[in-house]
Amino acid sequence: MALMLRAFSEKDEYRVLKVWENVTFRVFGLGRFDARQKVGDYVRLAWSVANKGLTPDAVIKELRKIGSEPEFSIGSVVQNLFNTDCYKDWAEELRYFFCRYEEHLARKAGQKINEGMWNRIWESEPSKSIEHIFPQSKGSDTPTTSGVYVHRLGNLVMLPPGVNSKLQDISARQKAETYAEQGLLQAIEVSKLLDGRRWNRAAIKSREKSLMRWARKEWGS
Repeated sequence: MALMLRAFSEKDEYRVLKVWENVTFRVFGLGRFDARQKVGDYVRLAWSVANKGLTPDAVIKELRKIGSEPEFSIGSVVQNLFNTDCYKDWAEELRYFFCRYEEHLARKAGQKINEGMWNRIWESEPSKSIEHIFPQSKGSDTPTTSGVYVHRLGNLVMLPPGVNSKLQDISARQKAETYAEQGLLQAIEVSKLLDGRRWNRAAIKSREKSLMRWARKEWGS
């Protein structure tokens, strides 16, 4: 609110809010730190923005200071995505993560995201749109030395609300055609990964690492 009340130019407001979002999601989203973390830093900066007339560049510098400690570094927080539960207690953050990923894929393809589809996704419960590529019923809810840990990032993708419930126990390879028809670029991407391949721990780990590499670039600045 303090940033928006300053009425920076559209270009400067975008630059500042981009850094604010990067730092904030890195700390509270990827880092999963308690919501009370860094409250004092944010409040003091908000006061300075509103009362000291900080320039956009000065605000950006102060925002980056908030996320500069080693535990908030992008390399540190992204590790929280590896072989961990990104579903049960991270559903809201996961939905945001994949929305940003969809925007990335759209830019890469020279397209725009399907806003109508994403409005439906945001309006529904996260569980109605988060799809387990390898079915939950055929895997494990916890990491194991054998089998598939179904809640890890590499095994999750967004679908239009309700489509995942229709797929349920169908094998990953059988889902490929349905994914390709949903109008979501990330689902189309997964359908190509499934084409003629086994969806096992190695495939899930490979996709997870790819998403982590993207997250480092997206929230690392």
